Amino acid sequence: MFTYWSTYILYVTLYDKEYKMENKIRDYQKGAIQKGAANRDKVLLWVYKWGWTTEAVLQKLLSVQRRPGAEFCRRGILQKVEPARGQFRVAYVIALPMMKRAGEIYEQSTGGIAIPPPRGSVPFSLLEHNEIAQLIALDKANEECKLKTDRELREGDTEAIPDFAINLYELAEHWHEIELNAKYKERLFFQLQKRDEARKEGVDMFFWHCNTRGIALNLINALEQEALPTMLRQADGKFVQNGQWWDPEELAGCTKIGIIGQEENIWPASN
Repeated sequence: MFTYWSTYILYVTLYDKEYKMENKIRDYQKGAIQKGAANRDKVLLWVYKWGWTTEAVLQKLLSVQRRPGAEFCRRGILQKVEPARGQFRVAYVIALPMMKRAGEIYEQSTGGIAIPPPRGSVPFSLLEHNEIAQLIALDKANEECKLKTDRELREGDTEAIPDFAINLYELAEHWHEIELNAKYKERLFFQLQKRDEARKEGVDMFFWHCNTRGIALNLINALEQEALPTMLRQADGKFVQNGQWWDPEELAGCTKIGIIGQEENIWPASN
């Protein structure tokens, strides 16, 4: 038989449990909102830096297995860009209403340095190349280093910039190149020449991520030459020799070449 006090104690106990449950629900909802906002800003910053991205990159960026692209489109954060007829892969750009917010997040991350907003177009001919660059960048970058994309680095001579660069502790700068196809020798010599100029200006290491072993061997063969011809690029885009030569030995000494999908570099063989 319930007494007044036993009924009161039961009421207080049930009320306390309900109150705690409501607090847990409230805390969960608050945490979900905060996580959602953090993921939104993380995605906006990433896409602002690169200009566009893909589903696979979003999954890796957020460490999720689900496909988050559609969700961000529903929330008005991203906009899906359909490919041309005959292609099946889609890409994502920042939705126009979110562009101002993305620019603000970018400037906060760089200490006030600004770059023009991305155009919102996607070069689908470079989709695979740039997606691989973004995926490798996620593997190489962390909170203790600063990632710079080709969009951030694109100033003046576009031949002198990598696919992305990583600054380690503000003490070392590493350039990363994605090579899906072998370059013909004149263009390859010109690109190596530009990397050697960057080395002289302070870039510490050059990493080449090659699609096949053949592409890697093409690079290795060039770097192992005693001398390479100095190339000039003409107004029509063609490359010609100017009669001078340069020694790639020092560039080779700060270059590592690997195969995409393999952890260890194949050159130098000891690394």
